[in-house]
Amino acid sequence: MARAERAAAVAKPQVEEDAAAAGEAPSGTGRDEYDSLSIGCERAIASRQEDGRTIVYITPTEKGRARPGQWVHCENKDRPPSTACEVLDIVDGGMLEASCGEVKPGSTRPPT
Repeated sequence: MARAERAAAVAKPQVEEDAAAAGEAPSGTGRDEYDSLSIGCERAIASRQEDGRTIVYITPTEKGRARPGQWVHCENKDRPPSTACEVLDIVDGGMLEASCGEVKPGSTRPPT
């Protein structure tokens, strides 16, 4: 069993390197706007502006993947990724209420 675990540990970084070489960033964890989680979205409707950010209602293709406080971006093979959005609430049976800005997925953090 230890041999299989070592093989899996070696394979994971290789998969991430291959994805980076192909121009695809591995999916983020959702911890912040610079590491947003990639989700499939059926639709995203802008609702209003609040403090320079847009409140958006997102209908995800897969329910239960995102939760309040997590950062997500809509990923679709037919168009570029959306900006990163912080999930504020889950409404109407799975629709995400989110606050979106202009940080693009894969952006690097500004120097501190």
